Amino acid sequence: MFATLALFGSCVNMLSPLAKDFVEGFMPPGSSPFEVLTQNPWLWYGYQGLYGLCAIVLLAAAVMLLRRRALCAPVFIAWALLRIPTSCLGVFYTYVAQRAQVEAMKKNPQGPPVAAAAASLATDLLSNAVLVGIGVWWLAQVAFVLWWFSRRKVKADLARWFQHA
Repeated sequence: MFATLALFGSCVNMLSPLAKDFVEGFMPPGSSPFEVLTQNPWLWYGYQGLYGLCAIVLLAAAVMLLRRRALCAPVFIAWALLRIPTSCLGVFYTYVAQRAQVEAMKKNPQGPPVAAAAASLATDLLSNAVLVGIGVWWLAQVAFVLWWFSRRKVKADLARWFQHA
């Protein structure tokens, strides 16, 4: 289920630049989150492409696991190894996008006078805390999958599945 949702999310996110003008119509001038996207489209599409590929591999691994195919373990491990650079790229993109958003908030003359101070605080605290949390969560998923399939009991179960196949 999570893989299907991730794949759907990746497809929607790949198409989100098409809604750029519509979304920016609701925002104050100079505060668009799409600035980074227009400056570095390779970063956005590269991340979403890797994220979609991770979702496809995870979905294939889950189907193999449900069908008790011994090949599910190497596919899960491949997902975990693909997820590491995807997670790093996702955290990096999120950092760049948040940084650009905060800088736009600081420069916005139509914003409240407190916006610059709040933006500065948000840059330091919120951005870094959220990014660390996202990175830890994504890498914890990878660590769990790698640990799970390295367990002796799981390896024995997979060996029995392979014998019956």
